[in-house]
Amino acid sequence: MPTLATPEVEIAYELDGRAQDPVVVLLHGLGGQLIDWDEEVVRWLVQGGLCVLRFDLRDSGLSTHLSALGTPDLSAVIAGGDAPYGLSDMARDLKELTGALAIERVHLLGVSMGAMVAQRFAIDYPEAALSLVSLLGTTGAAGVGGPEPALLARVAAGAIRPGVELAVEIAVPRSDRERGELAERAKAEELRAPRDLGAVMRQLAAVVAADDRTEGLKDLDLPALILHGTEDPLVAVSGGFATWQALWRARLVLVAGLGHDLPGWVWPTLREEVQLLYREVVGE
Repeated sequence: MPTLATPEVEIAYELDGRAQDPVVVLLHGLGGQLIDWDEEVVRWLVQGGLCVLRFDLRDSGLSTHLSALGTPDLSAVIAGGDAPYGLSDMARDLKELTGALAIERVHLLGVSMGAMVAQRFAIDYPEAALSLVSLLGTTGAAGVGGPEPALLARVAAGAIRPGVELAVEIAVPRSDRERGELAERAKAEELRAPRDLGAVMRQLAAVVAADDRTEGLKDLDLPALILHGTEDPLVAVSGGFATWQALWRARLVLVAGLGHDLPGWVWPTLREEVQLLYREVVGE
């Protein structure tokens, strides 16, 4: 797998499709890896005329894990303390990567934390963003997009353990098949790069410490798609509404019964909506 050394970290990435086609960047969620993006999704994006760039965010997968920064005290970060790094640092990693690959402008497609990094990239580098797809994300504004209190209480009490148990809980699977798919994904991640709890906590601190992006999003002039599940217990649907309201050229799609995951049954909707978005970009 190719890697790129930036001034701060080494980034592992994959590039699929024809180099001359427009590039879409897929950004995974908290504690995830680039392999979380199913090959079927990559395939239909490539078939739609796009070159697909996936990469492991810092502290993820085969990219650099910043263990020397230690495990942050999340309660101190919530109280206003500094995080080891921020979403802007993660967005800058992507800018370094696209620059090294001679890619000037990209479509951004991020899920959960990846959606927040995608928002930050579009705000920090508006000239480099062609469009924005924000899946299961939020703006960082207080009072929107927060987790369900009952979920936090169960995690704090040890009733739900971090890792596969939590992933299944927030995904709100509709069948044993979906539960099995979640377990297989977690197994694939563990085989590729063992879970690093310190890294997950550093990423979580970056999300918690992030500034409200609402005003920055309002300044963006680009087509956008906001997709959110009505049953998301980790990032409340209010986060999707807030993102949609901030982006004046955005379309909001709410998926009934969807939790904090992108199972196979939602892909047809995602594919249709993404194709509509990219046709709008081409038509400009």
